[in-house]
Amino acid sequence: MRHLLVLHADFSRHPLGMAGSALAYGTMVGAACNLPSIWPLSLVALVGIAALVAEGACTSKWRSTATVALATAGWHAAATWWVVLTVHQGDQWVLLWQAIVVSAVVAAQVMWMVAAWLVLRALAVWHDRGKLSARSAAIAWWIAFAAGDELRQMGWSGNPYGDLGIALIDVPGVRALLPLVGSQGVAWAAMGLACAIAVVTRQSLSRARAALAWSPVSAATVGIALMTLGAASLAADGFEFTHVAELSPLDIVALQPTVIGRGRWSAPVRDKAMALLTRAIQQARPGSLIVTPESYLYEPPPAQPAGLWDELLDQVDSAGVHVLLGMPFLLRGPDALLHLNAAVHLAPKRQSVYAKERPVPGGEYLPLHELLGAFYTRALDMPGPGEQAAPPELTAPLYVAGIDIGMSICHELAFGQTMAQRSQDVGLLVNLSLEGWVPSAAFRRQMLSISRARAMESGRSLLRVADNGGSMLIDPLGNIVAPTRRIGELVMFDQVQPREGHTPYQWVARWMPLFPFALAVLMAVATLVRRSLASRLIRKSPT
Repeated sequence: MRHLLVLHADFSRHPLGMAGSALAYGTMVGAACNLPSIWPLSLVALVGIAALVAEGACTSKWRSTATVALATAGWHAAATWWVVLTVHQGDQWVLLWQAIVVSAVVAAQVMWMVAAWLVLRALAVWHDRGKLSARSAAIAWWIAFAAGDELRQMGWSGNPYGDLGIALIDVPGVRALLPLVGSQGVAWAAMGLACAIAVVTRQSLSRARAALAWSPVSAATVGIALMTLGAASLAADGFEFTHVAELSPLDIVALQPTVIGRGRWSAPVRDKAMALLTRAIQQARPGSLIVTPESYLYEPPPAQPAGLWDELLDQVDSAGVHVLLGMPFLLRGPDALLHLNAAVHLAPKRQSVYAKERPVPGGEYLPLHELLGAFYTRALDMPGPGEQAAPPELTAPLYVAGIDIGMSICHELAFGQTMAQRSQDVGLLVNLSLEGWVPSAAFRRQMLSISRARAMESGRSLLRVADNGGSMLIDPLGNIVAPTRRIGELVMFDQVQPREGHTPYQWVARWMPLFPFALAVLMAVATLVRRSLASRLIRKSPT
């Protein structure tokens, strides 16, 4: 084993070896996001990335920066490559646009991670008085990773995919950590341990006596920490922080229509969707919740219902059921008409709406429309700017059948901070998603892992309703609940229990984005204090 480590270290010192190793390690972690069963490879890759960064930082700023950039690029390219497969028709312009979107997403991840690394490396060099040690470089990389992981999800262009915590969801003991620190905390802890192992390994290969003397102590410390964390996680696995609410259980009917491609609107397609919805209303018991991700209704319920809306509202009133419809929604804002992606709640004598806060950039939301409008119209057949972010008042929980439901649409589920807000003081989580235009098993596996993580983080059941057979119910422990019965495209779950209470993660989630920045400030303050004490000792020493 030692000979293999030495061979790897020698290979990685060559620029081409470093570049290839960084890309390979990053790709391994990204692949684990789509296939969590290969998590052992991702753990090895994390240690490899940390070792390359620490080794490179001690020799050259640009060598370590290139390592960070290449590893991040491989990581997020492997985690989001399925975006390019969202084209069924083979349109070359749309395919080109999807490739541009993926490249822009990966470039944004690299930019945030490199920026964080340059700042933290400079701070570490200052801490070590100009001669950077591997230990300080590893600490700087850990903090930089945490900061970059937080920054990359911010703004309209934020991307939540490629979450390290999601890639490690099948690691024994992680299920117990998710209600405590969330997938974000799991990612930071994993990278911190990888950095510690990388430093210990590097010291064990060093010929310096001091390093060799310190190495067994370091190895023992890391080993004890790993065993303690693993034992605590395994012991807590299955512990529930929330409890069943004193509310009536809910019967749910999920519609998962078969949609090919992007499912463009037409009268026959709408009529087929409405016939399926009518059948669900007829099959459901009074008080049940019926959920469909797409209704193909392009206008919200008018003030005076007529035609199709009048018939639908009459069916809801007569059956005494609640219906959640995924559909476009037009909202007149103070300055313009907003196009929103929404879930409309229909109940006897009452309607309400939830709208999506995080539209998909480059797919639902088209940036720089003033500059690229002609391209969007001619090449993508999308003349408008697409859908906009919903105002805050339309992102509140929906009150459905006596239960507050935390809503999300499509990839909003992947944003940990967003879902931590949505899960506050609700009894159930519901996500609507159209996936017929993403023909990728990798995407579905990643969304399954994300769904399990969000259920465990919140301590609540999560209902994910998607087309083409992608509907599922996840219990608070992250297990997939088997449906009570299936009738064609209808999937039924009986007696779903709402929950109440909070997990520790729900309390700390709002403060977690400050963690890496607080560590950076703490590192700077510690350096100032140490230098101040050193200067005082020098002044007091006899001459």
